[in-house]
Amino acid sequence: MPLNAFGASFEAAEHSWTRELCEADSDEDGLTNGEELGDPCCLWVKGSQPSEYTKRFSPSHPGVADLPATVAAYSRPACGETGPVVTGQRFGEFNSNEEQRTVEVRIKSFQVPPQRTTYVNFMINIPDSAWEGADMFYVVKADGIIDKKEVLHHYVINGCSKKVPEELDGIETPASTSSAYDCTTPFGGWAPGSHILNMPPWIGMPFGPSAGVVALDLQIHYDNPRKASDIVDASGMRFWFTPTPRTYPLTRLNSMMVSANTQIVVPPKKERWFLTRTCTVDIEDEAGEPVQFHLYGVKYHAHLLGVQMYTEYFPVDGGVPLDLGSEHVWHFDDQGTRDMLALNITMKSGEVIQSSCVMNSMHLEEATVFGRETIDEMCWAQYLGWSSVPGHTAIVKCDGPMWEGELLSNEPGFGLARRRPVEKAIAAWDGSNVMTGGSALRLPSDDCVDSTPFFCARQVPNSLANSGADSCDKELANGMSFMEACCATTCAQMACHTTPACLEVKEKENQARAAAIASDTVVLQSDPYYSIRTMGCSSDARMLREVSVRLPDELLTDSAKAQGSENGDGEFKKTSETKSDGAGIIGHICLILPFLVGLTV
Repeated sequence: MPLNAFGASFEAAEHSWTRELCEADSDEDGLTNGEELGDPCCLWVKGSQPSEYTKRFSPSHPGVADLPATVAAYSRPACGETGPVVTGQRFGEFNSNEEQRTVEVRIKSFQVPPQRTTYVNFMINIPDSAWEGADMFYVVKADGIIDKKEVLHHYVINGCSKKVPEELDGIETPASTSSAYDCTTPFGGWAPGSHILNMPPWIGMPFGPSAGVVALDLQIHYDNPRKASDIVDASGMRFWFTPTPRTYPLTRLNSMMVSANTQIVVPPKKERWFLTRTCTVDIEDEAGEPVQFHLYGVKYHAHLLGVQMYTEYFPVDGGVPLDLGSEHVWHFDDQGTRDMLALNITMKSGEVIQSSCVMNSMHLEEATVFGRETIDEMCWAQYLGWSSVPGHTAIVKCDGPMWEGELLSNEPGFGLARRRPVEKAIAAWDGSNVMTGGSALRLPSDDCVDSTPFFCARQVPNSLANSGADSCDKELANGMSFMEACCATTCAQMACHTTPACLEVKEKENQARAAAIASDTVVLQSDPYYSIRTMGCSSDARMLREVSVRLPDELLTDSAKAQGSENGDGEFKKTSETKSDGAGIIGHICLILPFLVGLTV
């Protein structure tokens, strides 16, 4: 569905309620967007608790012009009546005492190849002038400079402690080049709808000579579905940074970054296939001393099949699990960080998070593997925060298995570990490698597997990209053929998937998967409801609700079905309300989401 004028403006503002967007009149009816949405003085900040005026206000559509009579009848209130009762936390802004600096870097003009998927590595130096007067800096905010939006899929960025020679600066280089310049500091990434970095006022990303970041290793994924040959890209990055020390460096927890394992397969014609992981966290500082991890944001990533994302948090002291930024409607074009400050979460070693990606392949005739191609899939869940000890980074490790399965159309995305446990999964992995899922614990069939999934996913597609079917049995350096060492990845390649050997393997796998799905993969529940604590859009932004979600009868024991019928068949049953300790998270997105799509004007 096309965006209306307001939706397009919101997208251009990187999905943020900026003053410029608020003061604009997208539908040109004589009322500003802020006046139409209950923020006439543009005082709203994501995470605020609204004023009585805003709570009572009935918004009009900022993307569809109001009638002249409606515009004429509007009376703008005094700003003192409209400001939030509690103002949310601003992100990506300098503190009043901080020296402010910015720097931009770009790749040199790059001819995008006329093929669907291309991964390219660029080495980019930060100008020496950026470090004038200091050696240690802290990034407050970083954004992608997107030149050719139509083909930019995502960035992955690592920091380098050594500058590259001038002749390599900004140009395409082999991926192996980065090792010579110590590009080992994970720095960030960009995808549609997201910032590279966007910090609360007390957190900074270390930057500069003393931080071991004087150059950047930038990997760009280009998606060129038209296979156009006339696209020249000069994208880059912009950084806002300061030499004024910030109290806490950024800490990340990566529960899943599954990007390269063709043994993980989304079958065709599935409405809600899932990949999930149970992550038991272990948290230490750089010296191995125990610390805690304060959470401020959640990010997800998938490709074209991703439709829902879920995270449940199970505190070490038990109780009802907490919803951490789950996305009941997720889309590739909106991959921004979900603000979790309001929940006031402090993770401790031994606590558990359950991360899940849900995918819809109903429109496909063929299976989709996990890999680097645009039409392959990925599943990422990343959690952002800071250490409980000032000046130290929390090193958060994640231990636990990963498995796949299929949800009913009306089944909640929460409680998977209880209803669809790893022990009954069609396929499962030990989670020892966050990029591949690790070693297989169980597969539908062992007739076609990769001996080393990460190696196979990186080497085989490049080797077979421009080859014919006669290359599918090509011999590797160890004397094994592609089919022998990397059967799953080889058979996923366009050149090989219709060869007799791969067709035979596919038929065996389809039979094995069908048999596995037909077996009992669900633990029937004796309670017709699953309880979860969650926050949402409400008249009181700090209200934390515990809701009980009604489970479908197919997942219940006979006694539970009878109990559920007695209580009614509503999908949700609100059981309690409590105040959150933090500021509310009723972001402006709650107010304006219904107006982003619809009529094109």
